[in-house]
Amino acid sequence: MKRARSVRKAIWALAAVLVLGGIGWAETGTISGKVRDKDTGEPLPGASVIVEGTKLRTVTEDDGSYRIEGIPAGTYSVTAKMVGYMPLTTKVTIGTGESAVLDFDMVSVAIWMKGIVVTATRTESPVEDVPASTILIAEEDATRVSAMDVDDVLRMYPGIDVERPNGFLGRGRVSLRGVGNEPGRTLILVDGAPMNKADTGSFNWNRVPLCDVQRIEIIKGPVSALYGSNAMGGVINIITKKPSEGFSAELRPLYGSLNTLGCDLVLLGKRDRLGLKLSASYLASDGYISEPPEERDEYTIKRDLKQSTVSCRMSYDLSESSTVSVGYSRFDDHRGEGKRYRHEEGVYRRWDTDAFDLEYRTRGKFPLEFKTKLYCNVEHYYWNREKMKKGKYTWYEVTVPRVDGGAMIQASFDTDFGGAEGVLTSGLDYRYGSVHGEDAYRIKKDRPSDLKITNRGKQQTFSFFVQECLKTSRMNILLGGRYDLIRSYDGRFEDPSGFLPSERYGEKRWKGFTPRLGLVYLPREGTRLWASVGSAFRAPILDDLYRNGIFRGRIYKANPELEPETITSAEVGVEHRIGKAFKVRLSAYYSVGRNYFYPVKVGKDPDTGRDLYQRQNIGKVKIYGLEPELSYSPTEGLRCFANATLNSSKIAEFRPRPELEGKYLEYTPKFKANVGILYADPKLFAVGLIWRYVGKVYVDPENTGKIDPYYVVDLKLSRQIGRYGEVSVSVKNLLDREYLEREDSLDPGRLVTFSVKLKY
Repeated sequence: MKRARSVRKAIWALAAVLVLGGIGWAETGTISGKVRDKDTGEPLPGASVIVEGTKLRTVTEDDGSYRIEGIPAGTYSVTAKMVGYMPLTTKVTIGTGESAVLDFDMVSVAIWMKGIVVTATRTESPVEDVPASTILIAEEDATRVSAMDVDDVLRMYPGIDVERPNGFLGRGRVSLRGVGNEPGRTLILVDGAPMNKADTGSFNWNRVPLCDVQRIEIIKGPVSALYGSNAMGGVINIITKKPSEGFSAELRPLYGSLNTLGCDLVLLGKRDRLGLKLSASYLASDGYISEPPEERDEYTIKRDLKQSTVSCRMSYDLSESSTVSVGYSRFDDHRGEGKRYRHEEGVYRRWDTDAFDLEYRTRGKFPLEFKTKLYCNVEHYYWNREKMKKGKYTWYEVTVPRVDGGAMIQASFDTDFGGAEGVLTSGLDYRYGSVHGEDAYRIKKDRPSDLKITNRGKQQTFSFFVQECLKTSRMNILLGGRYDLIRSYDGRFEDPSGFLPSERYGEKRWKGFTPRLGLVYLPREGTRLWASVGSAFRAPILDDLYRNGIFRGRIYKANPELEPETITSAEVGVEHRIGKAFKVRLSAYYSVGRNYFYPVKVGKDPDTGRDLYQRQNIGKVKIYGLEPELSYSPTEGLRCFANATLNSSKIAEFRPRPELEGKYLEYTPKFKANVGILYADPKLFAVGLIWRYVGKVYVDPENTGKIDPYYVVDLKLSRQIGRYGEVSVSVKNLLDREYLEREDSLDPGRLVTFSVKLKY
């Protein structure tokens, strides 16, 4: 009897569980669907689908399908994520016991970013809304051409002057819109942080390897209204790769001419809220003899190279809309300069650099976006310098610690003026730079020496900026301005020998306001007209103010009386699509520079007998030019293009030296042209073929010396091997033409590089 009652209880208990379980099951629902590539329609296996605010998630199957069960009734945000694609979030309401079908058509990061620029307005803006000549270089465009450095990629675009006399063995210098090759007239950003050094105005282009570049944004024309000093010709923003959902790995060893050996590694991953990136790059080469034959002697050797870069970044999502990230990179190099007298390693230089940054950003309704960033670069420059003059040997070591850093904070807000939607962006910038250099003589004219010549200086900038971007259906208006306070102080030069006068320099302060106005008009689909006018300025660099010595191959005398140089520029442009295949663009610009810095001969250096220069303020410089462009894309994966730069940069007024009036700015070509074919078919191969022409340039302020025009053909071929592999051959200077980019240095000739890429 008792046993029967126990059995009945067990049956009732089991029934209750089944009924209650059925009731509980009926209170939940199901979401299913497919995740596809929006551009191709292909399924995306391995994509993550997440029900936000819960622990429910899954991964798509090989056919892109997914299914999530046991979802309580309610309204949810469902997000699809995958490496290489923009996250996509959709809201869905699940009723009791209901099922919902939710498909995701995802846009690749590369395609999305091709239409978005952040540098022009310091916020994300469609390219067609920007009243300026803008260039966006996606990762696949940068890797499809024959290039070993970031600045090498820029050569094929109009309005960009790139000088790298010794190829990848040397150092690059880049300027925009004919402003001259003085370092610092073009602002260089890495992930939005200024990189131009307060001491020299330059940026070390070797620091950022191509394998770590996600995209490059270039805004031509003065943008000091947003970024302050250095943005006279424009701004170049190198945006590096960031942690992304899932995991990816890329390994690329290479070998080539001049016994060049290298390897790149990039690891990217993100799980839940934590993202990590690690990239490493190594390059070494035996090099070549760069001196022209008539200048070689028994001390001439090959220029050689060893360099490495390690970069890491960690990001953490504090919420769905807030992220904090921290990054660090280390750059080491050893660049032989082609001379060896007595020292075992000869003449060589190092630019070892540590870089740090910390960033926080959040998105919402008010403000629309807020971000703040801290950054710091510490460069340990070293030059092992030896020379022989009239049989007397001199050896000294140059050590220059340089510290450059700063902070920025900005916020963006939605605005509405008379039906025109807009975004107001304002913020504060602070920049700091210092130098403490020392020339330590070990042997001077065959005698032991303990002479130490030192120079030092510091510079600070405090800035406030504001910008409004208004948008209607056919017109966009941009209006902005920036106010800067700059202070240079603690400048001194000391030479205990008395050969050069020791001096302590007084503090200098400057202030200025730089406005900018731009207009975009969209008369019809496929046509864009724009016009802009703005001003920019650049404060004197510490080297020009406080240092006597060698800079960029010349001997300079300090000029503590330098004043900031300024430029006012106007631009008009039109872009028009003809059908689906053709696109033409033409932009014209006119600029007037005042108080321009320019190297002027002031005598002879008493120690070497060489010409002695000094940076001086020129009264007026006039610059004008045209940039015609044509692009033809008849089928998917094929793009043919041609562009040209016609530029005139002349000294218009210089009362102390009237004989320089009417002369062209040195190292600024009057004509350049590029013609190229870029083709990629995953089932066949990819090819990048570029023909580049650079016209005559003058090599001195007096225009007495010149470099003849030259042209170069570069080629890159690559082929996909399976799902994870790629082999490529890159040929620079395919025709092996001999040419000069500097009057005292031959370029390396034909360079052939083989590489294998393994990607997971």
